[in-house]
Amino acid sequence: MKFEDLEKHFWIIALTLIIGLGIFIQLPYMNEFPSFIHAWSQSDRYSIAIGFLNNGFDLFHPETLIYNKQFPHWWTYAYDNTITSVDFPLVEYVVAIIMKITGSTSPWIFQSCTLSLSFLGLFFLYKLSFLITKDGLKSLLVTAVAMTSPVYAYYSNGFIPGIPALTFAIIALYFYVRYLDDKNIRTRTNNAGGICGGMATGMPISFKVAMKPTPSIAKEQNTVNLKTGENDTLRIVGRHDPCIVQRAVPCIEAAMA
Repeated sequence: MKFEDLEKHFWIIALTLIIGLGIFIQLPYMNEFPSFIHAWSQSDRYSIAIGFLNNGFDLFHPETLIYNKQFPHWWTYAYDNTITSVDFPLVEYVVAIIMKITGSTSPWIFQSCTLSLSFLGLFFLYKLSFLITKDGLKSLLVTAVAMTSPVYAYYSNGFIPGIPALTFAIIALYFYVRYLDDKNIRTRTNNAGGICGGMATGMPISFKVAMKPTPSIAKEQNTVNLKTGENDTLRIVGRHDPCIVQRAVPCIEAAMA
């Protein structure tokens, strides 16, 4: 298989790399309760998902499991409900639905959702990089660097919505760049090869070139003998056609330009 043909299928390699390496890195840490850095914030997000189970999936009244609010800074005061203020908790809502279906509130459900979104974000990062560079290897390298960065790896299976937000941003950027790339006016077909009436149509220019092989001239010709410096005659016997490929390429390019 030629490299050009292989490059067309690099998205399969990218997807395999993302899922395989991601599971290898994150599997030992799945099903762990929030801990370490931002443990409080991660616990709040986890409890919001559980809160949707408790409040009958009321999206507009998200709840945690505590009566003492972290913000504002009078957390020593206990409120009469656990409703909290939070940015649009769509991810937590989806996690709560999955918890309802599976009948489990284990941390791995939330972590699996975040990890799946991180895989999706990395895949679109590859597609975005390939859209810009048109190079499969460079795009794979960009994806691998992002995936193995400590910050991304740490939050890839966590509870904070940073990775989902980044994923949605990458997807939006990909489609925006694709829109900029495709917004030019194009013809329905390119049967004219990009040239119509001697003028470029804006479509890719494509054409075929055919050449008649240069023949050996059998007719006797007058010439000069370079050794003696005297007039002489030249007569070719048989065929001695030169290869003109090397000469033809720059001539065709110049004519096309």
